[in-house]
Amino acid sequence: MIELAKGDFVLWLDQDDLLFPDILNVYVEYINNYPDVSVFYGNLQYFGCDMSKYPHKGIYQDNYRINGDLLSRLAISNRLPNPGACIRRDVYAKYGVYNEDFALADDYEFWTRIVDKVLFKHILTYSVKYRRHEDNFSPIEFDEERFFIYHEKIFTGLLERFPINELYPYFDWSKNKTANVLAYLEIAKTYARWGAKQKAFDFYKKAFELVGISGNVTSVEQIIKNLRQITDDVNVIDEHIKRLIKLQNADTSQSHRDLRLVENKLQEILPLVQNDNGCHVEARNISIDSSQAQNDREVAQKDRDNYQLSTINSQLSQASQKINQGLLDEALALVNQVLEIDPLHPIAVSYSRYIESQKPEILSEKENNFLGNLYNSDDKEAAILQACQFQNSYRVMNAVYQYLNG
Repeated sequence: MIELAKGDFVLWLDQDDLLFPDILNVYVEYINNYPDVSVFYGNLQYFGCDMSKYPHKGIYQDNYRINGDLLSRLAISNRLPNPGACIRRDVYAKYGVYNEDFALADDYEFWTRIVDKVLFKHILTYSVKYRRHEDNFSPIEFDEERFFIYHEKIFTGLLERFPINELYPYFDWSKNKTANVLAYLEIAKTYARWGAKQKAFDFYKKAFELVGISGNVTSVEQIIKNLRQITDDVNVIDEHIKRLIKLQNADTSQSHRDLRLVENKLQEILPLVQNDNGCHVEARNISIDSSQAQNDREVAQKDRDNYQLSTINSQLSQASQKINQGLLDEALALVNQVLEIDPLHPIAVSYSRYIESQKPEILSEKENNFLGNLYNSDDKEAAILQACQFQNSYRVMNAVYQYLNG
C-alpha cells in the first residue's frame, strides 16, 4: 500500500477513526516549519469506551530532538501513536516498511527501527478521534501470547542494537558497577513483564552476581529473597513482584501467598494513575456526596481544566516557535509558566529537558530550585515526582534516593 502513495508524506488513519477538522492544515504548517522532521504526530481523543478507565491515554510527549530520551522510553513500551502519524515517504524507502511478522506490534517495531535515524515532532494538539474498543481487540483477534512474544522480540532487538547505557541513561554511569546492576534489574523486570521467564531469570542472575550473590536463579521466591538482600525499599521490591506475578510459576505455596499479598497491596495503592512519562500522578479523592453536588464539582472542574488546557496549549505553541528560532531563554520562560500549572506536563517537561541539554548553565539553578522544593514542600510526594523534569541529573536522583531512605 505504501508503494502506491504519491505524496511526500503518508498519514495513517485506521478505518473506524476520524481526523479532527482542519488538522491537515496543521500538519502542513508543521511540515513547513520543521523541514528536518520526518515523523509528525498528535494526541488521540478516545471515544466509544469509558474513558474514566484511561485518564491519560492518548496524550503523548513531544520528542523533538530528544531521540536519546525517546529511546530510553521505547525500551519500556511503545510511546508513539500510529493513528495520525504523518511520515515522510522516503523513510520507508531508506529503512523499510512495517514488518508483518509483528502483526500486533508492527508500529512499535518500526519506531524502534528508526528512533536513531530520524527526528520526531508533536504537533501540540489532537489529531485523531480514536475509537477505543475494549482492549481494541475482540477476544478472537487478540492473542496475548503472541502479543507478549512480539514485545519480547522488540525489546531483545533494542538490547542487541544499543549500548546498555543508552537504553538506561538515567543511571549514574560514572559508577559503572552500580549502574549495571540497576540496568540488569530493569531488563529482568521488562522480560518478566513479557512473560520471558528464562531471560528474566538470566538478567536477575547477572545483577545478583555483580553484588556478590552467586548461584543459579531458579524461582520467583529466590529472586524476591535476593532482592531483599540488595535493598530494603519496599516500593522497589513491590515493582519487581508486580512483574514477576506475570510469570505465574512461583515454586512454593509461601511465595504464592507473598505474591498475592503484594498484588492486593498494589491494588490498594492504585489511586495513583501514571501518564506516558511514567511519572505524572493524579490523586483521586474518594468521598460520599449527593449526586448533584458531585455533578456541580465536575462541571466546575471541567471549566477550570478547559481554561488551563487553553493556556497551556498557547504557551507551548509559543515555546515551540521560540525553540525553533533558537530563542531558548524566551522558550524556557514560557515552559516554566506551564510547569507552574502542571509540574509534570509531558510536553513541557520534554522542552525543559531539551533546553537543559542545550544550555547546561541553567541546570544548577534548576537543581537548586528542585532541592528547595524537596526539603521545604508540605507535599513531599509531589516534590519528589518533579524530579522527572530533569533529563539526567545525578545530583537530583541522589537527593531523592537519600530522602526516601531517610
